[in-house]
Amino acid sequence: EYLADVQKLWGELKPIFREAAAEFARLMQQGKLPEDELKISFSIFSARGSIPADALNKVILEHSKFSSLAFEFKPGRAVIRLPDQKLTLTGSFVVLEDNILKFQAEEGNFYGMPLEPGSIEELFSEGELFVDLKPVLGRNSLQSVELRDGYIELSVKLNWF
Repeated sequence: EYLADVQKLWGELKPIFREAAAEFARLMQQGKLPEDELKISFSIFSARGSIPADALNKVILEHSKFSSLAFEFKPGRAVIRLPDQKLTLTGSFVVLEDNILKFQAEEGNFYGMPLEPGSIEELFSEGELFVDLKPVLGRNSLQSVELRDGYIELSVKLNWF
């Protein structure tokens, strides 16, 4: 009976996760992150910017119906939690094209049970977690992303012409 309940909850989780991922992407495209939370440094041809996990979580809390969605950044790892749905995913972000970040889940658990790779693929078949930074970057392009203790750091190539 317990396994049947967990299987039912898993079926309900997939569209919730898809909607939460889309909501997060929308918040980032709308520029909801306060500028005073961004730490930016410039050189002649590039810029580095860092975004604290606390700032992301605050934006989600204030502007999303998925207020329990939470990010945590550790060196080389990102943790995404949906506590109301008892889901935790751990992975990293990769740069796609010149302006898109994609979360790549490597492991996770649901109701305390480890997720198999096939289950993670199934979860993301409902929708990937992408962040399109084109509105923020303009003509500039992402070069790299690094996960640090408490923040995500982006390296941007500046295109002056």
